[in-house]
Amino acid sequence: MLHYVGGLPIKTRLHSAYRFSKQIDYKGTSEVETYIWCSKGNNIYPQKFLLTMIIIDKDILKANITLPPESEYVWYLGYGSNMSKKTLERMRKVKPRKSIACTVPNYFLSFDIYGQPYFEPAFASIYPHPLHSHSKSSITYEYAKDIHNHCCPGLPFKFNPEAPEKSLPPILNGILYLISKQEYQHILNTEGGWGYGDLGHGYKAIDVECITYDNQKLIAKTLSSQSASVEAGCQPSLRYLNLLRVGAKEHNLSPDYQDYLNSLKHFEISTTSKKIARILYFTFSIPSIFFFILFASISLKFGKRLPKSIAKAMIFVINISRANYNNFFKPLFGSGTNND
Repeated sequence: MLHYVGGLPIKTRLHSAYRFSKQIDYKGTSEVETYIWCSKGNNIYPQKFLLTMIIIDKDILKANITLPPESEYVWYLGYGSNMSKKTLERMRKVKPRKSIACTVPNYFLSFDIYGQPYFEPAFASIYPHPLHSHSKSSITYEYAKDIHNHCCPGLPFKFNPEAPEKSLPPILNGILYLISKQEYQHILNTEGGWGYGDLGHGYKAIDVECITYDNQKLIAKTLSSQSASVEAGCQPSLRYLNLLRVGAKEHNLSPDYQDYLNSLKHFEISTTSKKIARILYFTFSIPSIFFFILFASISLKFGKRLPKSIAKAMIFVINISRANYNNFFKPLFGSGTNND
């Protein structure tokens, strides 16, 4: 049986809803909330609608559809730990309506968000590739070396003057998630920076142009590092790096990109002095930071982001901890951010 709404046939969804309503009463009104997929240009998004069914008799059905505005959803680009379902869906409780693999030609994956030395030395960010649309000859040794320092932790740098583009890492690959605005705000609130783009710390939200693997262009929102948090030459922990590797595999990113992720080197505690530093750093630095993390968790539990005044205080504590590392721990015990 076909039913018509606004002159358009609706098949399975409406038919099953009608059958369910018919079991209750041959006459009356029933409401069903569901989704349909819509498109506008290159954008594809789900529209939630309320289906109001008025059952006149067992064979006649009238229905009205109420659609919310398209702006209820946003495309969000995940390229770091949020590629992992464990992080995005289970930890952050974000349930994407659609997930699409893509490339981002104007950026590289970087590991230059300063973390906690000896534990989680670095987190993922993105590094600009302004010469993407320029000729290959415009790629200089200095340009390639700078990108390598931010993006290729633990790997040796080799410049190829005859094919300078081969001196660069692969362009950024990631996952386009279609999520609600509320879910996007929740991501901002739970990332470093806590959704404040004017503190100079953690992440800030930007728009990037993405190209799906089937060559569609989409503008997505994502996170990029703020200047005060950038530290080149850092290596991520094995735990963190594995989240990216697992996420890339879950979403079938290109084999070449997965090979690149597998080639990256993680930070290791390889000496006795670094083991001692890890214990001391935890003793003196982590407890104060943990207090703010606990406060942030409580705020999120009540649907609020960390108050700005508390965020500023946390940044102050992080900066003191960073100064202690640079002036005391690193000279005495060795690097806590890379394997040098």
